[in-house]
Amino acid sequence: ISTVDAVGSVADKGILTGKMYELIGLQVPFLLVAPQESDIAIVAKNTGLGTRFSGNEIDKIADHLMEAMNGWKPEIKNTEEYSWVNLTQKVANILQDAVDTYKPN
Repeated sequence: ISTVDAVGSVADKGILTGKMYELIGLQVPFLLVAPQESDIAIVAKNTGLGTRFSGNEIDKIADHLMEAMNGWKPEIKNTEEYSWVNLTQKVANILQDAVDTYKPN
């Protein structure tokens, strides 16, 4: 849960938890209560593992849980993009580019 509000603040929209990355790595589906256009909602959609709801969508959350208990499985995709190895490599590339383009005065 990043916020129960349907529309979150800028800070709410930028929340990406380590727990989410663990679930992606294990390919475990998760239920997400977060703003629609939040970073975590985008990652959940891109991997197929997370299903996003607003905090006021109680009936939809209950329906989703019933579907999951009745055997629904997500279509898993793009999980390798969010692996710690790939994310670390992206950060390393950004830092290397910064070092390579640095021009001291």
